Amino acid sequence: MSLVQKVINIGTEPNDGTGDTLRDSFEKVNENFTDIFSQFSKTRENISFVTPEIPVSEVANVDVEAYKGYVLYQISTSAAAWVRLYVSNTARAADASRLQGDEPAPNSGIIAEITTSSAGSVIMAPGVFGFNNEFPATNIIPVAVGNLGNISTSITVLFTAIEIEN
Repeated sequence: MSLVQKVINIGTEPNDGTGDTLRDSFEKVNENFTDIFSQFSKTRENISFVTPEIPVSEVANVDVEAYKGYVLYQISTSAAAWVRLYVSNTARAADASRLQGDEPAPNSGIIAEITTSSAGSVIMAPGVFGFNNEFPATNIIPVAVGNLGNISTSITVLFTAIEIEN
């Protein structure tokens, strides 16, 4: 949603009859407040996706359609997994050879990284701010999901987040 301010025409001189009527003026005021309040009344949403089947110890790259900017509260997985969220596809590609347990390089573009030993959830406390850093920015979250289990499997991943930029 794009905000457009509704400007009240006050006329050229006081009480000259060229401005908006009182009723039209307050309709614009109400519309402006509705637009402003809608921007601050965001609710948490669950964004989920299922990877293709991932062989043991392998990684699947997934582009998740979600938000340009967001606050991340939780990541859940349906199986043992190593999940990483990035600011761009370039950041994900640059991090592809890093081994689990190794620290990411400074300024690497990693938003969040979690591991689960089975199906489970990791709460991000405090919440983690994430964003797409492509130019122009898109609503895609580049994700890498590694299979840490004993069998090849598809993994369902769920993010709990609030959109802060559309």
